[in-house]
This record gives sequence, C-alpha cells and structure tokens, in this order.
Amino acid sequence: MGNMDVPDVLPSFLDNETSVGVARQLLQARQRLARRLKSDPPRIVDLAAAMRAHMTAEDKRRAEKASDRGLASILEGAPVQEGAPARESVPLDSAMIADMHHCLQLSDLAYTLDREKLATALAPLDYEVLEMREKAESFAPSFFIAHCAASSTLALVIRGTREPADVITDISTDNDPFLGARAHSGIARSAVRLHKEVGPLLAEHALRLRPARTLLTGHSLGGGTAAALTMLFRAGESAEMSEEATAALTAAECVAFCPPAFLTDYEAAASVAGITTVVHGVDVVPRMSVVGLDRLMFRLATAEAKERSGRGATDGGRCLPREHGTGGSDVKLGVSKTGEKWGRGYSV
Repeated sequence: MGNMDVPDVLPSFLDNETSVGVARQLLQARQRLARRLKSDPPRIVDLAAAMRAHMTAEDKRRAEKASDRGLASILEGAPVQEGAPARESVPLDSAMIADMHHCLQLSDLAYTLDREKLATALAPLDYEVLEMREKAESFAPSFFIAHCAASSTLALVIRGTREPADVITDISTDNDPFLGARAHSGIARSAVRLHKEVGPLLAEHALRLRPARTLLTGHSLGGGTAAALTMLFRAGESAEMSEEATAALTAAECVAFCPPAFLTDYEAAASVAGITTVVHGVDVVPRMSVVGLDRLMFRLATAEAKERSGRGATDGGRCLPREHGTGGSDVKLGVSKTGEKWGRGYSV
C-alpha cells in the first residue's frame, strides 16, 4: 500500500488520505475473498451477473412470502453490527406512529437541494428553516436545522446518501474508536465533525429558543450519523462548546430510519437513551456489514463458479468434478468451522 499511486488531481470529496483508505479497504476485501475461495476471485462482471441472479431469486422468494413485506422493527438504542445479541422490538402506540411519520417527513425533505424549496415544503409542517448545508462533503453529510414554534421542537435533520461524497463516507468501513466502543469509520467521523461544526450552532439556537424537544433525525447514512451524533451530545463532553451550550443538548432525542449498523458494541448502543431505530421489512442497509458483504461475495463467487462449470459442487470456491462432490443442492456454503468464526463480529 505504501507504493500505491494516488492521482495528484482528485475530486474535492476524495482527498489523498481518503482515496488510499478506500483503496486499501477494497484490496483487503479482495484478499479476504481470495483466502476464503483459496483461489483468485472471479471477475467483477461475473460477480455482477451472479448478483443479478441472486436478486431475482430473492425478489421471487419475497413476493411469495407476503409476511416479509410491510413490516417494521422499532428498536431502542443505536443500530449494532452483526454479532450482537438480538433485541426485541418496541411496542407501538398511535402517538409513536404519528411522531415517526412526522420525523419521516422531515427526513425525506432533507433530500431537497434548494433552501427556498425546502422552506416551502416545511411551511405546512409549521417549521422555519434556520440553517442548511446544501452540499455534502466526505464525512460531512448535508443537513438542515429547523424550528417549529407550535410544537416547540428544534430539529437537526441529516440527509442520507445522494452525492459521491456521501458514497465515500458510506464505504469508509474501518472501525474507529467511538465512546468506548468501535464504530463504522465514515459514520463516526461524520458525527465527530458535525459535533464540532454544527453542535455549537445547534446549541446556540437551543439556548435562544429554549425548545421543549431537540430532535435529530435522518434516513440511511443520515440516520446513522444522527444516532452517533446524539450519542456524542448526550455524553455531554465538548471542547468546542461552553458548559451551558453542552448541557442544552444532553437531552437530545433521535429517530433514525434504516441506518447502517455502525456500532460493534451492543452494550454501548443499548445503554444510550433517547435513540429510536426504525427498520423496515427486509431493508438491506441496516443489516449490512463488512462480514455480511464478505459472506455475500463468497456465496456469489461460489455460485458463479458452479454456474460457469456446470458440474459438481464447490469446495472453498473451487469447482470440483462431480465425483469429488455431493452435488450442488447438498452443499451448505459458509457454515464450516472457519466460516462460522469468520462470520461473527465486524472486524475481519
């Protein structure tokens, strides 16, 4: 990696450090797949074809199983990566549903790119736009701050993935230290940056308006960043804000819609009050992790190899003649002892 060439001219959202980090993660993913397959990984075009076939089969399965659709899980606490204990869903009542619908409207409006259009769209909800960042940067998603006098709510709404800079944040999947645990690097860095840059601004409005509720919400990347930022606010420590300003945000609440599972520590996530995570049906984003993607690539690679050879079973991704295998229908991929160990936790 030390000899990797990085272009001198890079887009503003992809600096030298970030580009090297992304390239390293992609290389590591390829190396993990090669070790798992015990051979060179398939070409990207072959994996893409296997992915299309996999998605077609999954769509058919879900269409046949109506119970998979239209369901939502409401969890207390921030989203946790694969390997954590399961949590029970929170019972819903009409007030919670109405509040979530309200937060979902705000999260949807975060994708509005123009401040004037945003103000027009927020007017029926009795919100006034106070601040807005229209353009995202790497590790700094777009957001807006708005105030509703009728409900005495001050809202920080963080947008999900829309621009190339957001994608860089998404795929920065290293584990960084975060409040005693470890977290998805892109989300952790975004939360820390917003805490430093936007926290004082939000606290200033909170001290001026004295809202009954300080709300953070967002969808996907925005939801994950909102949850992580809420954890920072509720931790009550900030070198950038006065003690009074810090205290004004310690009761912040968060409603996150389909955020990535960004924390590795179940206890750290479950112990944070004021965060509600909403996961709809079989949405892939909240269930995605490096481990899950590695496992998917392995299954796609072995499936593609079987399809290409047209014979026998696969062993570690290598196609075997029929006499060496038991037949494709009997092969259980990813459940070997090595696979089970490899499949737990986030760090691989």
